Amino acid sequence: MAMIARTRLFALALAGAMASLVASAHGAIDMTTGIRYVVPSGTLADCSAKAKASLDAFLDDATESTTGSGSWTATGPAGGGATAAATVHCIALEKGYVVTFTCAAGSGNPYGVVDLCTDVAHKFSGKPTVALATPPPPPACGSLTNLVGKWVEGDKTFVMTVDYGLTGPDGVSGSWYLNGQTATITYYGDHVLTLSADGTHLNGRDYNLTRKC
Repeated sequence: MAMIARTRLFALALAGAMASLVASAHGAIDMTTGIRYVVPSGTLADCSAKAKASLDAFLDDATESTTGSGSWTATGPAGGGATAAATVHCIALEKGYVVTFTCAAGSGNPYGVVDLCTDVAHKFSGKPTVALATPPPPPACGSLTNLVGKWVEGDKTFVMTVDYGLTGPDGVSGSWYLNGQTATITYYGDHVLTLSADGTHLNGRDYNLTRKC
């Protein structure tokens, strides 16, 4: 029964992480699972301590689904938006424990899901890790491939980030997505706008924004 309960907690933790990705990422979400270690000695507490440390090395704020469950989840990249997530699941045995690693990454994430999961698992086991790719720098003003930067309309300012996030003038968060010259801004609902040929204006029924360089 204890094993079933822990498996359910793991499923809930993973579902929560995936939900945060769905909310922030547009396009496909890649997922990998299968890395598994059987450790012949040590306690669930030992596993949990290493799980948190290995997640915090690459992602943000690893948290346990419930105290003592052994299911730890974090999202990232570290210092960025939630475009990737990883869960480390510890299961106590009569002697030692089993630990599994599951990772997911959205299309806005700068590094691959396999690279992330391998590094988290290697950090846990003490093996060498490889530096993950970092997010690209903000593009020059007038980019036709993304909306990153500040956009203004009168006294209103919208800030759009590389992880498809958006912060409105009242501090409320939203998201953006660009397909060709058609932009979808999710902020108090979805708003469809058209990006100008020079990449400096977004025009639509609800907003007419100018890129601030």
